[in-house]
Amino acid sequence: MNLYDISQYALLAFGSLFVIVDPIAAVPAFLAMTPRDTPEQRIRAAGLASMVMAGVLLLFALAG
Repeated sequence: MNLYDISQYALLAFGSLFVIVDPIAAVPAFLAMTPRDTPEQRIRAAGLASMVMAGVLLLFALAG
Protein backbone atom coordinates (compact mmCIF):
# COMPACT_ATOMS: atom_id res chain seq x y z
CA MET A 1 0.00 0.00 0.00
CA ASN A 2 1.55 3.29 -1.03
CA LEU A 3 1.05 6.87 0.16
CA TYR A 4 -1.42 7.62 -2.65
CA ASP A 5 -3.72 4.77 -1.58
CA ILE A 6 -3.56 5.80 2.07
CA SER A 7 -4.33 9.44 1.32
CA GLN A 8 -7.18 8.45 -0.99
CA TYR A 9 -8.66 6.20 1.72
CA ALA A 10 -8.22 8.91 4.38
CA LEU A 11 -10.05 11.42 2.18
CA LEU A 12 -12.89 8.96 1.65
CA ALA A 13 -13.11 8.19 5.39
CA PHE A 14 -13.07 11.89 6.33
CA GLY A 15 -15.75 12.69 3.77
CA SER A 16 -17.95 9.92 5.12
CA LEU A 17 -17.52 11.09 8.72
CA PHE A 18 -18.25 14.69 7.72
CA VAL A 19 -21.57 13.59 6.21
CA ILE A 20 -22.45 11.44 9.23
CA VAL A 21 -21.62 14.10 11.85
CA ASP A 22 -22.81 17.07 9.72
CA PRO A 23 -21.35 19.89 11.85
CA ILE A 24 -22.84 22.64 9.69
CA ALA A 25 -26.40 21.45 10.33
CA ALA A 26 -25.65 20.95 14.05
CA VAL A 27 -24.77 24.62 14.67
CA PRO A 28 -28.35 25.99 14.60
CA ALA A 29 -29.56 23.19 16.87
CA PHE A 30 -26.69 23.81 19.31
CA LEU A 31 -27.39 27.54 19.40
CA ALA A 32 -31.12 26.91 19.92
CA MET A 33 -30.35 24.60 22.87
CA THR A 34 -28.00 27.08 24.56
CA PRO A 35 -29.63 30.52 24.22
CA ARG A 36 -29.01 31.60 27.82
CA ASP A 37 -25.56 30.09 28.24
CA THR A 38 -22.42 32.20 28.48
CA PRO A 39 -19.72 31.74 25.82
CA GLU A 40 -17.65 29.74 28.34
CA GLN A 41 -20.59 27.40 29.01
CA ARG A 42 -21.14 26.95 25.27
CA ILE A 43 -17.48 26.09 24.73
CA ARG A 44 -17.61 23.54 27.55
CA ALA A 45 -20.84 22.00 26.20
CA ALA A 46 -19.39 21.84 22.68
CA GLY A 47 -16.25 20.13 23.99
CA LEU A 48 -18.28 17.58 25.92
CA ALA A 49 -20.51 16.91 22.92
CA SER A 50 -17.44 16.44 20.73
CA MET A 51 -15.91 13.95 23.16
CA VAL A 52 -19.15 11.97 23.39
CA MET A 53 -19.49 11.94 19.61
CA ALA A 54 -15.89 10.77 19.19
CA GLY A 55 -16.44 8.05 21.78
CA VAL A 56 -19.57 6.77 20.09
CA LEU A 57 -17.92 6.76 16.66
CA LEU A 58 -14.86 4.97 18.07
CA LEU A 59 -17.05 2.39 19.81
CA PHE A 60 -18.96 1.70 16.60
CA ALA A 61 -15.73 1.53 14.60
CA LEU A 62 -14.21 -1.01 16.98
CA ALA A 63 -17.39 -3.08 17.32
CA GLY A 64 -18.26 -2.71 13.69
